[in-house]
Amino acid sequence: MPPETVVEKKYAKGIILSSTPYRQSYARFAPSLLNNEQEIEQALAEVSALA
Repeated sequence: MPPETVVEKKYAKGIILSSTPYRQSYARFAPSLLNNEQEIEQALAEVSALA
């Protein structure tokens, strides 16, 4: 699946991702200290559901 599609699908569910700016682009998920454990678990479950 193209990284842009992944970014759009997860954004529709309230999860913010981006795509890498390299020749071979990938979806990027970068949680930070601003995210709590529940938000990270939810995001990981959504990303896992893509597989």
